Amino acid sequence: MLAACEDGGVAGREQQLRDAFAALERGELDVVEALFAPDAKWRAPDPEWDCLSRAQILRVMRENRAKGRLTGEIEQVVELDEGHTVVRFHPASREPDGIPMDASGTRWVLLSFGEDGLVAEMKGFPDHASAAAYAGG
Repeated sequence: MLAACEDGGVAGREQQLRDAFAALERGELDVVEALFAPDAKWRAPDPEWDCLSRAQILRVMRENRAKGRLTGEIEQVVELDEGHTVVRFHPASREPDGIPMDASGTRWVLLSFGEDGLVAEMKGFPDHASAAAYAGG
C-alpha cells in the first residue's frame, strides 16, 4: 500500500493547536515547545510583560500552569489566512489577570505563523474583530 501525503490544511492546524493545548494542560511542555519558533514573541497588553523568545514563553506558561491558569476550553479555531489563526478560548477561571477578555469571559488569541509553520507571534485580544484587524484582515 502506498503512503499518501497528508493534507494538513485548516483541519490539520486546528488539530495541532488542540493537541498542544491538551498537552499544556497535562504539563507536557515539550509538545507546546515544538509549536513555537525559537524567536517567537508573546505580546502582552503591557509591552513590559512581553515574552521575546520561546524559552521565555515556556517559562511563563510553566509558572502560570503551576498557579492553575492556562486551563479551560478552546471553543473555536478560525484560520484568517495562511499565516494567521484566531483561537477563541474560554478560561476555566475568570480571575482578572490583565489579559483581554470579553464580557462572557472569552479570550481571543491571534497566532501568527512563519514560513516554517511555527508560531512566530501570539497576542491576546478582547474580540475577534480586534485580532483580525491586527492581522491585517
